[in-house]
Amino acid sequence: MVKKIPDLAGLHPAQDERQLPLLLKRIGQSVDAFVQNIGDLIAREDLTQERLSADGKVRAKHHVEDNYLILRRGYSWGANAEYRMDDKGNRLEQVGLDQGYLVTAGHALSCIQFSTVAQSQSKSRFRYLGTEMLGASDTYVLAFAQDPGDDNFATVMAGTGAKDVEMQTQGILWVDKSNFQILRMRSELPEPNREIQLDELTTDITFSEVHLQDFANSLWLPDAAVVNIEIGGQRFRNMHQYRDYRRYRVNVKIGAAQ
Repeated sequence: MVKKIPDLAGLHPAQDERQLPLLLKRIGQSVDAFVQNIGDLIAREDLTQERLSADGKVRAKHHVEDNYLILRRGYSWGANAEYRMDDKGNRLEQVGLDQGYLVTAGHALSCIQFSTVAQSQSKSRFRYLGTEMLGASDTYVLAFAQDPGDDNFATVMAGTGAKDVEMQTQGILWVDKSNFQILRMRSELPEPNREIQLDELTTDITFSEVHLQDFANSLWLPDAAVVNIEIGGQRFRNMHQYRDYRRYRVNVKIGAAQ
């Protein structure tokens, strides 16, 4: 595992897994509070899309800044939505796709799959790996893997003929010991998907504390996400950075009838 994920080199392995049920309970409670408090948000997104050579060198690059709208309506993927908009509020569709890049999104609410409700509904398996320092934070490290057939939080990609292909993921969580907030989430495919010739899909998201101007409690939201994709013999990397989170509100002005 350390060979595949070098960032686990500082891991202190767990002696047993008896702490796992309590850890999952506390993580679930932490995510529950996040879901209750988040509401609808908008952030500034800095997105860099890259096409890579076989040895990982950048062949071409595309950069865009946009407004990233996050709408929360429940605990399932279908109840939530994330959109890109320009400064005038117009929705941006498939950014970079017409220039040969891949489009990735949906990272802001990725932690919802570890809420109390989602844990009870999913068939994910967990393992307590141990503890590790992540920067200045002392963390618990857990591994997770979705069972085949668990489509509650499956990763979705568009395949041939505009058909959506659902895929299970596995990964690692780094959880702050002091407050059970998820500080980092790394996920990947357990095996290639031959249906759409997808050999790799790795997503690495880091979270940081955000204080909204009109809300007393802080929220832990993504500050960066890096997505590496190898599909059809081509390699891509998308790097997302998020800042300036704020409440999203719509003002409606009703004028006199003409």
